[in-house]
Amino acid sequence: MFQDVEEKRRKHNQILFSRSSLCLQNLLYFMRQCTHQELLLWALSFAKEILFSLESAYPDETRFRTAYQKTIALTKGEIKMPEVKRAILDCHAVAKKLQNSSHIALCHALGQGLSTVHVETHAIGLCIYELTAIVFRHPTD
Repeated sequence: MFQDVEEKRRKHNQILFSRSSLCLQNLLYFMRQCTHQELLLWALSFAKEILFSLESAYPDETRFRTAYQKTIALTKGEIKMPEVKRAILDCHAVAKKLQNSSHIALCHALGQGLSTVHVETHAIGLCIYELTAIVFRHPTD
């Protein structure tokens, strides 16, 4: 089931899972049955957990929380999409300054989860990057 992940690890890929990963097929099937609003609520709940992890590791970095708060503000109609999009891209940009592969993947997981507000297909990106972060955090398990 995880042969594709092992192969990507050997090649030193930065992303170890994809939409074609066998282990994600049931989740993808379920996601296709969900509405955009259901996927957004789901993604935001997981994004909040990722936010806490990143803030714990980087307490002085404000872009994670800013992106999360602006995404919530968009759902309430308080701001427009371009402002949220910029904040989410800034969240992704933090990854470029990091050395820890697991934290880099978590930055992208958060960005993908928050991007679900724009397009529901980003929800699976949260899973792809968070699973990648887990593998990087526990490479021998």
